[in-house]
Amino acid sequence: MRGRDLGGFVAEAQRRVQESVHVPSGYWLAWGGQFGNLIAAQKRLAVVVPIALLLIFLLLLSAFGSARDALLVFSGVPLALTGGVLALLIRGLPFLDHRRDRLHRALGRRRAERRRCCSPTSTRCASAGCRSTTP
Repeated sequence: MRGRDLGGFVAEAQRRVQESVHVPSGYWLAWGGQFGNLIAAQKRLAVVVPIALLLIFLLLLSAFGSARDALLVFSGVPLALTGGVLALLIRGLPFLDHRRDRLHRALGRRRAERRRCCSPTSTRCASAGCRSTTP
């Protein structure tokens, strides 16, 4: 699984299982765990992101009083996403699910929590996924 995105890995596993496993009537296969969380998050984001973008545009429209000016400022949103993907390409990193999620969070709350709990005096470092408790 290393070096692959979760969605692609599970899609391939689903295809292989469907080709090689016969499921008797009355039974079904369910794919859960982290993949289930991924699907649930994608469904929520499919609703929340358009609403958030619409609200941002409406706030810009009310601030500038002109749709033209609001669209001009709003055009920075796709450019920021393009810049993030370009940075991954320059560094030679694949655009996997976990990197996409980090790009979406854009240095959000979780990174700050990780820095705080991975200090040399913290006892929670192992649970936060830190590699070492020493400086």
